[in-house]
Parts: sequence; structure tokens; C-alpha cells
Amino acid sequence: MQVRVSKQALHTVTSRLQTSFGEKAQAYAHISMKVDSRGLLLQVADWLLTTFNCIEGEVVASGDCHIPAALFFSVVRELPEGSVDLTCADGKTLVITSAQSEDFYFKLPCLEQSWSEPESLQGGKCLNFGAVELDYMIGQVAATVLMESTRPYATVGCFQKLDAETLRLVASDGYTLSYCDLQGSDAIADFPDQMCVSRRALLELQRACRECEADEIGLYVLRQGRVLAVSSANMQVYIRVSAVNFPGYKSALPNMQEMQSCLLVRSELQNALKRVLLATNRRRKGVQLQFCADNLLLQAGKTSSSECQESLTIAKHTTEKPATIDVNGRFINNILATIAYDKVFVYFVNDECPIVIIPETELPSCRSKHVLQPIRERT
Repeated sequence: MQVRVSKQALHTVTSRLQTSFGEKAQAYAHISMKVDSRGLLLQVADWLLTTFNCIEGEVVASGDCHIPAALFFSVVRELPEGSVDLTCADGKTLVITSAQSEDFYFKLPCLEQSWSEPESLQGGKCLNFGAVELDYMIGQVAATVLMESTRPYATVGCFQKLDAETLRLVASDGYTLSYCDLQGSDAIADFPDQMCVSRRALLELQRACRECEADEIGLYVLRQGRVLAVSSANMQVYIRVSAVNFPGYKSALPNMQEMQSCLLVRSELQNALKRVLLATNRRRKGVQLQFCADNLLLQAGKTSSSECQESLTIAKHTTEKPATIDVNGRFINNILATIAYDKVFVYFVNDECPIVIIPETELPSCRSKHVLQPIRERT
């Protein structure tokens, strides 16, 4: 095989792949390369994701090979600008030649592996969603999904079709539960009833939404709902759906009509939390919230060597009874970081009931909610 491509195009694709697979997967992942009339084709796969990329170039000879991903990413990053030639004549060595540098020789591993074409998207059902709405929906929930956890459900976000007009994405790490409902899309009626995907998969979908140049992005449901695929520009991403059964959670949601509420400026609350958290130690991030009629008092560090207090004025409230609630400040900060708008409603009752955070304004077709369990003293 022999092909000439631009360093910029090659670097863009490899940087994207690096972000998708992370450092752990790069240690053992291999890049499958193929050169044919379409140009230079790159494919990387692990147990969760398969990405297929096409780079236009000047094709001299067709062929394919496989190369360790981590080393290839590092070499491409250091190449000078200009054209790059990739040549593999004997199936054992890949030679990368830049116009301004000497040849770089890759000794290829002995793999009993052949190039496999990605599954055709034409065989699946295409569901078109608004790219902005789907991006927002994922952004409200992805922070709650963990990369690793002893609770299997905490490592996935779950798409649930509530009815023909409402699609919900929900996630919980055991302490925080976040969900966002999307309404008004014609594609919801054809979406599977439930589909769980990992945090890395959610971030891939979100990245595809942000790279999409059109108003709508197509999701492809393949293999009877076992694979979810998305296509953007010259890249296709195939996501293996998780077999985790997301637990029932609706009975744990508090009754909003029985809760008091206050309206706060998100940025002010977030900055105050960051300052108050400086008084906590690394392991314990407990913050005490004292709700009164006119203000919210944040306090931390009572049991450590330092103590910090900060007061925020409540712009709008329905507070009838003062309440003191201990929460994990890091969890609240994670929630606030996902909210795009600058005012939030905080609903509360007492230290036995969860706190609910809802943005004051959202996209017309989206409604999100974040539920946080308080810290309870162990007896």
C-alpha cells in the first residue's frame, strides 16, 4: 500500500481517535489501515466503540496493515506540516515519509487480523434528531455517569421512551440522579423502549452533535437495537449497547408540590461553593446549606482545622420553614457545571429529603431535573 495525505488531515483524525479511546485503550489498541480508491481508511475498535475514518489522498497502491495505536498517535503529532507518505510494501514495515524529515519505520506486529469493512448504515433505521437538542440532553446527564463503579447502573446513561413523543435520558451514580426529557421529535416513536450506553459512548454522541454541520443528526439503530451508530463528516462511530438493566427510580423522585423552593444565580452559587470547599479535606466534601427566607448560608470545615462561611441572597423564594441540610458540595458543583443557564431553582424540605435542582429556563423541547441525596449521619 502507498498513499499521500496531508499532515493536518491525518493529525485531526488521530487526535479525534486519541480522545475517543483514552490512554488505557491506546496501550493495547491497534489501528487498521487500508488504502483503496476512497483514500486512506483508518479503523480502531475495542469492546465498546468502533470508529471508521476516511482521509482523502493521492493513492499510489492499494493494501492494508495494522499498527499499534499509541506509537502511531505520537509520531503523527510530531510530524512537520505538509504532505505525508505512508508506504507498506512487504507487510512487515510501515514507512512514514514527510517532506521535511527523514523516514520513520514502523515494525508491524504479527497479527492474524484482516481488514473488516464497517457495517453498512443502510441496513439500520435512521432516526433524525436536532443536533442542538441532543447535545443539550446529553450534556445535562453525562456528568452523572461514572467511568467505573461497583454499581453497574452507575456506568451507563439510559435512553427511555416514555411515550411516542417523549424520550428521556437518565443516569444515577447512587447519590445523584439526573435526567433530561426531549419532546417534539418525530424520531422518538421509532426509538427502542430502552437503550443503555456508557459515558464514553455518550461523549462520542455529544461530540458528533457538535461536529455536525446540519441542523439534524442521524442515529442508526443496528442489529435489532444492540448497536447504535452515528455518522458525521468522514467518520462513522459504532457503539455497542450495554446489557445493564437500569433500575426503577421513579418512586425515589420527591413530590415537588410538597417542597419549598428558592431561585439562585447559578454562577454565584457555584463560585461560593468552590470557595467554601477549600475548607474541607480531600476525602470529605460536606457542605451545610442553611435555607432562610432571605438568604442561603453555606458552611464547611467545622470538623477540620479551618472553617468557611458564605451567604447568598435569595432572589425569589417560597421558604416558610428554615431548613439545614448537609450535602456533598462536589456533587452540587458537578450539577451546576452542566447547566447552561444562569438561574436555577433549588427545591428542598429537610435533611431527610433529597434536594432538587432545575434550570429556570431551557431549550423549548427539553426539560431536565437533578436530584441529590443529602448526607445523613450514621447511627
